[in-house]
Amino acid sequence: MDYLNKTSSHFLYVTPDQTGMSIAEIESPVFRNSQVDCMLSFYLYISSPVNDNEVYPMMRHHNLGMSTELDRLTIDNVDNGMWTKIDIGLGRHHDSFQIVFDVAHNSESYNAGIAIDEISFFDCAIKPPQDECMSDEFHCANKACVFINEQCDFSDDCGDESDETLVECGDYLRVNFEDLENPFGFFRQDDETTDFKFTIGNGTTINKHTGPPFDHTTFDPEGHYAFVASEKYDAHSRAVLSTPLLQPSDNSCRVRFFVHLHGPGVGTLILYHQDQLGDLTKVWESMPEGGEHVDVNAWQRVSSELAVDHEYRIVIEATVGRVGEGDIGLDDFSLTPGCKWAEAPPTETTPEHTTEPHTTPKMTTDHATTTEKRTTTEHFTTKSTTREHFTTTYVAPISTATAAPFDPNNQAVMIIAIVAGVLIVLIIGIVTVYAVRTRRIRIPGMNRLATMVNPNYQRMDDSNMVSLRDLSPKED
Repeated sequence: MDYLNKTSSHFLYVTPDQTGMSIAEIESPVFRNSQVDCMLSFYLYISSPVNDNEVYPMMRHHNLGMSTELDRLTIDNVDNGMWTKIDIGLGRHHDSFQIVFDVAHNSESYNAGIAIDEISFFDCAIKPPQDECMSDEFHCANKACVFINEQCDFSDDCGDESDETLVECGDYLRVNFEDLENPFGFFRQDDETTDFKFTIGNGTTINKHTGPPFDHTTFDPEGHYAFVASEKYDAHSRAVLSTPLLQPSDNSCRVRFFVHLHGPGVGTLILYHQDQLGDLTKVWESMPEGGEHVDVNAWQRVSSELAVDHEYRIVIEATVGRVGEGDIGLDDFSLTPGCKWAEAPPTETTPEHTTEPHTTPKMTTDHATTTEKRTTTEHFTTKSTTREHFTTTYVAPISTATAAPFDPNNQAVMIIAIVAGVLIVLIIGIVTVYAVRTRRIRIPGMNRLATMVNPNYQRMDDSNMVSLRDLSPKED
């Protein structure tokens, strides 16, 4: 039966044609130019007494010449013997691509039922052109309409990047984790109460069933993001990112960022603002207390107002859920122009982050769930001290030799001498040419020299030459 339990419908079904370990593969037609909210959806059926079969949805990038593993599905993360709906964020792709389904069997005998049904794409077309936009929308160069509060957030919502190349984007405070020398930008990791630090990664994390397939900025296998490597740390371990101090702000100050919360045991991500005494106020939480975790394999957009009447810093706290079952991804953090620094971040800060390789380099995704309402804040009575220690790179001045004092008189004499010499050479040359031409002086070797300069040169006998005066009409 298909995913609707109908016996009259059809679906894809894997049948073995050989014994031992093997791979089955089916690929889609070629697609291109998907928009940022593009999602892939399908139903998967796996029935097996043992966990020796894996289904790999892949994206094959034609222009890049590589493939991205979008997810890895087994009976560990789907209901054994039941149809399970799978959603995967594909995001913005300018290049041509295909969706490929690989099914890997990892034992000698095949004793499983694997089927795929109802493959669909939604929210994948570029936004259509409009003659006019609403008052809270931006009119893109291609005439599409996007929300104004989605400008300058590293997300190509227009489809032609015109919402990300505006001059005013320079007024936003932004980090996309792509700077190889200082990937965390203005973020600090100096809270001594934490258990570990965020890591910079690209591609798919090594933990199966979890982590983003690619970053949100570029949707490229080589794009970067910050993430929590959940297999390395115990449950409830914490990592924290914080900003420098910000000035008091009203509702014109908004924080926007994208999160990836995929995995059966993913932990929580919490956004706070913190005053100078260490008091924390919760602004947003990925899984509110008493709420149910929703596993989403897509980049989700978070946006919230920051109306704060005192100086504060922004704190992002990630907590490990089940070990190895929930890598939390963070990308494209931005603050609108209503947010102003109270203290300027250091221009060159030595990043305190783990640089060990953790991700596979050929992976890609995206989706957007917008949180537009201002969230209810809650005050914590527990105080924490925050020590602002960061290492600033010192660049030693380069020593240079001191030049001799400048003498304008010597300079003038030298210039006059050079000009006089050039004039004398020119006068001699002009006199020589005039004498040769008026007196028909033949210079030995001139014919040979002309032939060397121009191989087609031939000396002509001028005995039969006629002047132009002789060819002019004569009066009778």
